[in-house]
Amino acid sequence: MLGQIKNLLKARPLFFGMGAILFLSNVSFAQESRQKRRVEEEKRNILDQLPAQTLHETQKILYEYGAWFNYRFTNFNNDDNDRSRDDALDEKSSWDNRLWFKAAFRPRGAENPSREHLLYVRLKNVYDERSGVRPGARFDYNGPHLDYGYLVFNFSPVWVELGRRYFNLGKGIAYSDVNDGIQINFKKPRWNIGLLLSQTLPHEDNIDLSIPGALKKSDRKFFGLGVGYAGIRHHQVYGFTLAQKDESNEEPPDPDHEYTYNSQYFGLGSRGTWGKYFDYWIELIKENGTSRVFGTNEKKKVDAYSIDSEVNYSLSLYSHPRFTFEYALGSGDKDRESVTDTEFGNSQGKDRSFLYFGYLPTGYSLSPRLSNLYLYRTGLKFYPLEKYRSLRNLSFEFNYFRFFKHQAAGGISDLEATQNSRDIGQELDTRFSWQILSDIGVTIDYGHFAPGDAYAQRANDTQEYFSVSVTHTF
Repeated sequence: MLGQIKNLLKARPLFFGMGAILFLSNVSFAQESRQKRRVEEEKRNILDQLPAQTLHETQKILYEYGAWFNYRFTNFNNDDNDRSRDDALDEKSSWDNRLWFKAAFRPRGAENPSREHLLYVRLKNVYDERSGVRPGARFDYNGPHLDYGYLVFNFSPVWVELGRRYFNLGKGIAYSDVNDGIQINFKKPRWNIGLLLSQTLPHEDNIDLSIPGALKKSDRKFFGLGVGYAGIRHHQVYGFTLAQKDESNEEPPDPDHEYTYNSQYFGLGSRGTWGKYFDYWIELIKENGTSRVFGTNEKKKVDAYSIDSEVNYSLSLYSHPRFTFEYALGSGDKDRESVTDTEFGNSQGKDRSFLYFGYLPTGYSLSPRLSNLYLYRTGLKFYPLEKYRSLRNLSFEFNYFRFFKHQAAGGISDLEATQNSRDIGQELDTRFSWQILSDIGVTIDYGHFAPGDAYAQRANDTQEYFSVSVTHTF
């Protein structure tokens, strides 16, 4: 019976939305995973910049430590764009604790005080509580476990970083994540050459949710080489290549289907400033590789690409306004219904969907992957009360997104966008952020997504996202 319905899905695109609901029960999980990645990226940016407390210091060694607590409440409204159905995920409360320790060792006889070796360890403990109609996932306790744990050896001009940490290439679209691995950099005043080898973490969810046992089971390895040149005044250009090898296994085994997705990426980028007020970042990526057709196991070539360009305009006026314009595109495949999975994936010809293992922020509510999608973003951030000492760190930020499909007939990461139309919709995001004290901060986010013609009538209701986050550092 499943086979008959699947044939109907291929024969009549009208039935795709129903098929996705019946057979891809991971829709809400996939959306929550995208939100989780966005939130985790924001947390990482904050954590990597936090000051540490000195535990002990001598001429040869420095011990530091720190702790961070975050509570976040999130409300999802119409996560499936359909007011007539209850939300699979309605509300979520999350308690996140991080504790870190750092030891810096200065080699005996080192002439340069900055030439030191480093040990960094960070523990993570997260508890989530959800409400909604999705069964069996109300409570989730994750931890305590190792968040970061790595060594840095400074043999200037050669740096070696080994262990579990955040790895990335270029802007971090093709590849960026917390993985286990090693990175070696050769650094000169104008040049930086880097080599990395890494693999996904144990018990990490697979990006391909159609693989049996995809949850908590991923085994992908990454091999990257990057070169950066900063010899042009106010500009830095770079290039990189990355190979991703899929060694994931099905649990239980599926002898009838192959799921292997191997890919290679070639990127070029440039970032810098123009005069006093403008800064920019542009990156182009070409993807090659092979993927599988679900029904026949036929191996197909991957031929995809992406573009991301961002320009910022900052003014030296009261409130320090900063304007942003961004254009980003990830190529798509017209016969792919899922941009990440083998099942409902490419069915004929070359696989032209851009599948990546990094991150690009695409808003709070829809938060789509940059696959079969292009977007325009305009943004504004400012500090309206900076003349008041206690409120100088209070900021407002607004971002407007306009989303389109690259291939009108193909799907995007939101499986409700089933119609043969490029018009995905538009979103307005707002953020209020206030660092109340040096160790206490609060952030309020709101996103409102209005679907376009790519959504059927039953799934064209607006979608909203709201969250309150409070952090305490000590």
